[in-house]
Amino acid sequence: MAILGAALAITAGVGAAPASAANTDSTASPKADCGWRTDWLGNAYWNNCTGKKELVWVDRLNVGGIQDHEKCLPAGDNYMGNWPDIQGVQSKHKSC
Repeated sequence: MAILGAALAITAGVGAAPASAANTDSTASPKADCGWRTDWLGNAYWNNCTGKKELVWVDRLNVGGIQDHEKCLPAGDNYMGNWPDIQGVQSKHKSC
């Protein structure tokens, strides 16, 4: 019975750490991990969790003369374009 009570308390959020303690970067998207990802709809994103502008390298499919390039992204979740056109995004580990 104690296990059931503990499970209900966790589900209800009782005793859970405040959101500010769990995620100290208020600019990060709570629904996405940091870095590059795609969704099931063919969209590519970069979630910048640094709290400042970040320089990234955008890897493109390179069809029709479109080439890879650097881009300065603000903190938070950034839509990068359609996947597979956007093949990936990597941090340059520099502010911009």
